[in-house]
Amino acid sequence: VLQFCDTMSEETDLIGAALPDHALVGADDAVRGMWNLQSYLMRHHFISLRVNGRTAWHLTQGDDPAPRGYVRSVLPTRSVHLWHRSGPPTGAGPAG
Repeated sequence: VLQFCDTMSEETDLIGAALPDHALVGADDAVRGMWNLQSYLMRHHFISLRVNGRTAWHLTQGDDPAPRGYVRSVLPTRSVHLWHRSGPPTGAGPAG
């Protein structure tokens, strides 16, 4: 049984554990306004967000639709969802 996270810090810890340090993650405009998320990812996991950038990974808020060309990760998050490009993620930087 999959148990969902209860707090933003639990979610960011899951995301941080799934990505390498210094990862660059694409993010929608809605995620850009989540300063607590951005701050926690940078401070604790050295993960940066790139708004509307094409990267190996992408974050969306809540039930926002999937970004084109991405597949949702299996992380049990509620407020944000981590996606990876179709096929296995290839690295921490921008994808071709």
